[in-house]
Amino acid sequence: MALVFHSGFESGNTFEWDSVTGTPTIQTTIKKTGTYAMRCNTSAATAYVSLGNTWHWSRTVYIYIASAPSAEIIIIGNSGTAAKIKLTIDRYLRVYGEGDLLSITSGQLALSTWYRVGFGRSGDVKTLYLNGVSQGSFTSSGDMPLADLGVVEAATADLYFDDYAGDSSATTDLGDIRTLLSLPNGDGT
Repeated sequence: MALVFHSGFESGNTFEWDSVTGTPTIQTTIKKTGTYAMRCNTSAATAYVSLGNTWHWSRTVYIYIASAPSAEIIIIGNSGTAAKIKLTIDRYLRVYGEGDLLSITSGQLALSTWYRVGFGRSGDVKTLYLNGVSQGSFTSSGDMPLADLGVVEAATADLYFDDYAGDSSATTDLGDIRTLLSLPNGDGT
């Protein structure tokens, strides 16, 4: 495993991400671990964070749906033709690659529940994981793009994200990774 990026928003802001679009907030009320999580509470708008030049062969993130999106939206990935993970209005996860639907989760996601969504890549074979269980593999030559995370396409939604991790060499589910803050508590300590 070669983790190249992780964020639990434990700094209380989005400083580790390269850019912010819209108005995602870092809040303390609903979180998976630690003190903070990102909330994307949109009204026909986008709200997400992005990374620049870091490729992640595999990734994992916790997602909490307070209110399902008003339209099928990208929650991980970008609007280009490469692979992306979308959330439907009925709370199913779908994976697209080169513009085509490639995979769908086996069950509807419940409201007010944390789910760990993972994505593994081994060459052109990609696998979607939900809480560590494979939801199916597919072959697609497109890469999973640099991480855009949140409500990436305009919609009305209320989603929370926590404990994101990306890896540059893993080919399967990364597992239950928790990102917590570690700071010195005094000079030399």
